Amino acid sequence: MLATHDHHVVLDACVLIPPVLCDIFLRCAETPALYRPRWTAQILDEVSRNQERAARMAPERVASWRRVVEDEFPEAIVKNYQQYKHECLNHPDDRHVLAAAIRIESDTIVTFNTRHFPAEATQPWGVSARTPDEYLNVLYDHSPLIFTAKLSQMAEKRSLSLAELSNRLANHCPTLASRIRLDQSLDS
Repeated sequence: MLATHDHHVVLDACVLIPPVLCDIFLRCAETPALYRPRWTAQILDEVSRNQERAARMAPERVASWRRVVEDEFPEAIVKNYQQYKHECLNHPDDRHVLAAAIRIESDTIVTFNTRHFPAEATQPWGVSARTPDEYLNVLYDHSPLIFTAKLSQMAEKRSLSLAELSNRLANHCPTLASRIRLDQSLDS
């Protein structure tokens, strides 16, 4: 799995639901891009449902989020992937995610549900499932200065210190948060 500015990665809905995690993944895809995010309308539908239900976001805010994401990343949408679903042997609820990865020839799916993507189902397609923590660490290793600059911008926009932001990231990406605190000599 390479991390390059043109590396296409399918983001599962669970990665885009937590606001802090969604923010860092989308920032890492902005210029200068560390990777290229990809998703399907079905993935965005799932995000929207969960933002309303689990995150208790107002429907107007959910619709606004989706419009911004679709406008900022129009190339991210994967179409014509359904034909691959019947060949996918992973968890039935996530076959559309693997089918999207197959369609665009991506070698990486980022998800918290790695158990839904066992190696015997993904390896024949040259795909592997990585947790957000694992993949963000790959991006950090590949371009630490750019990654840290993006985190700093995110912290500033949220009126947080980098230490406070790393603490919030720790809920979802404990290894990354520890590395950021250590590398930046931040107090936790």
